[in-house]
Amino acid sequence: MELRWTEADLNELVRDTLADLNASMQATLVQHLRPLPRVTLDAEQMQKVLLNLLLNAHEAGEGQGEIRVATEPRDGWISLSVCDNGCEMSPEFIEYSLFQLFHPTKRKA
Repeated sequence: MELRWTEADLNELVRDTLADLNASMQATLVQHLRPLPRVTLDAEQMQKVLLNLLLNAHEAGEGQGEIRVATEPRDGWISLSVCDNGCEMSPEFIEYSLFQLFHPTKRKA
């Protein structure tokens, strides 16, 4: 994959992504976006990451509840968080399985 680095407004990217999803989400979307400097990123790839986090949060909450998206400057870095109040992951799953490649985590219907 070749990244296309450009200067961008992360908050604008978050707002645009949430606006695109808002009509299709049953969960309540809450934004807490703090002022940020412009950053260099691949906007298309970042939007894909954010979209996947939001869809996973929506699925974890089974379409209910609340999904919170926040940005903030932190110690010279930029922080983006997506939190939901859906089902929790066990400590064992987080330690041994969460970031394993090709390890499916979704329940079968």
